[in-house]
Amino acid sequence: PNTEYKIFGLRLQLPLISAPVTGSEINLGGYLSESEYCKAVVQGSMMAGSIAMTGDSGNPQFYIDGLDAIKSESGHGIAIIKPRENHKIIENIRKAEQAGALAVGIDIDGAGLVTMALLGQPVGPKSVSDLKEIINSTKLPVILKGIMSVEEAQIALEIGAKAIVV
Repeated sequence: PNTEYKIFGLRLQLPLISAPVTGSEINLGGYLSESEYCKAVVQGSMMAGSIAMTGDSGNPQFYIDGLDAIKSESGHGIAIIKPRENHKIIENIRKAEQAGALAVGIDIDGAGLVTMALLGQPVGPKSVSDLKEIINSTKLPVILKGIMSVEEAQIALEIGAKAIVV
């Protein structure tokens, strides 16, 4: 069967998007560094005819490692950002723009992550006006990751999100 589809103008063969996983040095027992993991998932997704999302973490370098992997593949990736303060999210969007990312996303279901606060990177819930500010800050398509209800999906559509992850 033909599984080809387009996302944000990019034609892909495999209808899957790799999840934005971070912390490989911890989660994989040091087998791969974060940079090695990001490069592998971005390159592997591309070779499979798909695209990867790269993540954000309490360690800001992990976000940069993901962007470096995206940049090394000419923007073939989507950068996902934790729900930090808006000005910090917008700073990270600028970095994604410079890396040539296809899109960015906000991990809105990550609003209560204690590990982020413990690492000095507090996160919190986003209001509709917060999300509008973020979406309006960039020309990149913005994805809202962590939509939990039909009502939230409708709000995402109304404020200009270009895609959602449930």
